[in-house]
Amino acid sequence: GLFVSIAIILAVEAVLLFCGGKFFNHKEKFIIYFTDSVNGLSIGSPVKFKGVQIGEVTDIKIHYDQPEDSDAIPVIIEIDTTRQHRDLGDNTDLSDPGVFKKQVDGGLRARLEMISFVTAQLYIDLDYEPGASTPKFVGLTHTYKEIPSVSSGLSEMVKSVTTALANLSKVDFVEMSNKVNRLADQL
Repeated sequence: GLFVSIAIILAVEAVLLFCGGKFFNHKEKFIIYFTDSVNGLSIGSPVKFKGVQIGEVTDIKIHYDQPEDSDAIPVIIEIDTTRQHRDLGDNTDLSDPGVFKKQVDGGLRARLEMISFVTAQLYIDLDYEPGASTPKFVGLTHTYKEIPSVSSGLSEMVKSVTTALANLSKVDFVEMSNKVNRLADQL
């Protein structure tokens, strides 16, 4: 009897050790519609709140629960609310619809940010926007709670770099080099 009891205790401990306690974590799914390009965002990308990882991207779709004329890209994220409470000391329960609405009305917004300029990988940053305007929701049936997004400026930066490179390609470096050589010869 003692041997069987010890074996059961060891088996339970092994399951808890290998699962990392995931049985006791509460995860909540949310949806964000981005009008910016999500190039560089992938399934498994981090979701951070003020720089601290609290979740990850679980799905990226082309079109989901939105008007036909909407070109926004829906991204489904999963937030570990247990970690949010336990490790970060944040007692905001986003799974409660009333609390969630209050947070969104208070300026909770999502934006795409770059992990690294070298890899161009993106993550989702959740933060409060001071003086945020009334949120515009895209979802129709609200299968998931929708976190409004704001433009991160990444697409504008990419456009300006592309424009600068296009203008640089118009410069005739051969003719410029010839003129410099002629000027050097004259001097």
